[in-house]
Amino acid sequence: QAQGSFEGCEVYENTRHGIIITGSGNPSVTNTKVHSNKMSGIGMGEQAQGSFEGCEVYENTLLGIFIKGSGNPSVTNTNVHSNKMSGIWVFEQGQGSFEGCEVYENKVQGIFITGSGNPSVTNTKVHSNKESGIGVGEQAQGSFEGCEVYGNEQLGIFINGSGNPSVTNTNVHSNKMCGIGVGEQGQSSFEGCEVYENTRQGIVIKGSGNPSVTNTKLHSNKDSGIRVSEQGQGSFEGCEVYENTRHGIIVTDSGNPSVTNTKVHSNKMLGIGVYEQGQGSFEGCEVYENKVLGIFIKGSGNPSVTSTKVHSNKRVGIRVSVQGQGSFEGCEVYENTLQGIIITGSGNPSVTNTK
Repeated sequence: QAQGSFEGCEVYENTRHGIIITGSGNPSVTNTKVHSNKMSGIGMGEQAQGSFEGCEVYENTLLGIFIKGSGNPSVTNTNVHSNKMSGIWVFEQGQGSFEGCEVYENKVQGIFITGSGNPSVTNTKVHSNKESGIGVGEQAQGSFEGCEVYGNEQLGIFINGSGNPSVTNTNVHSNKMCGIGVGEQGQSSFEGCEVYENTRQGIVIKGSGNPSVTNTKLHSNKDSGIRVSEQGQGSFEGCEVYENTRHGIIVTDSGNPSVTNTKVHSNKMLGIGVYEQGQGSFEGCEVYENKVLGIFIKGSGNPSVTSTKVHSNKRVGIRVSVQGQGSFEGCEVYENTLQGIIITGSGNPSVTNTK
C-alpha cells in the first residue's frame, strides 16, 4: 500500500522497466517523462493503482504501459507514443481508466486488450500506429467513449476471440485497411459512432463475428460500407450507410446479418448486394439513390426483405439473377430509373404484398 508523489520527473534508460507498481501500490505521477527504458515504460499488476496526469511515455523497447492482475490505474492527459511494441496492453484481468490521452506511432497496436482485460477509455485519440489502432481478443472487454481512431496502418479497431468491447460516440476513420473488423466469434457493441474514409470497408464481419451496431453512420469508405461474409452475423439498427465508393452493404459466403430501420443510399455502385449463399434479414429499411442497383441478389443469395422502400436508384430497384432467391414482403419499389424488379438467369424470388 505504498504511495509517493512524483512531479516533473524524467525516468529513462533503465535496464528493465521505467516504473513498476505492484501489491496495492498507489503513487501519484504528474508531468513526468518515461522513455527509452530497455523493457516497458510503466507496468502495473497485483491490484496496483496509481494516478498518472500529464505524462509522456515513449520510445521504450517493449510496451509503453502494461496493466495486469487487477491493476487499476488512472491515466489522464498522457501521451503514449513511439514504443517498440504496443502503446498500452491490458491483460490478465487488468483494468485502468484512460481519459484525454493520445496513443500514437507505436510499432504494433495502439491499445491491445486480451485475457479478460477491461479498461475504460474516454476522449482519447488512437492514431498512426503501425498495426491496428485498438485490438480486443481472448474474452477481453473494455469501454471506449468519445474517442477518435484514425490513420492506423492496418485496421482502426480489430475484435476477435470472443472479445466484447463497448464503443460509443467514437469516430473511426482514415485507417489504411478497414475501419472495424470483427471475426473469430468477436462480439462488441457500437452506439452512435461514425465510420468513414477508411481505405477498404467501413466494417467487416466474418468467422461468426456478431457485433451490435446502432445509430451509426458508415460513409465515404473506399470500398463498401459493410461487408459480412464467412458466417459472420451482426445486427444493425437505425444506421445510415451512404456515399461509399463501391457498395453500401455486401453479404456473401453464408453471411447472415440483421439490418433494421437503416437507410442505404447514394453509394457509387450497389445499395445492397447478397451473393454466394449469403442471407440476411432487412426490415423497415430504405434503399435509394444508389448509382447502379438498389438491391442485387445472385449465386444462391437468399435474404429476407420486409417493409422496405427501394426507390430512386439510378438503374434498377431490385435485380435477382444467377439462381438468386430472396423473399420480399410488404415492400414498396418505385421511381427507379429503369425497372422496379428484374429477374433473370434462374433467379427465383418470392414477392408478396408489395407495391
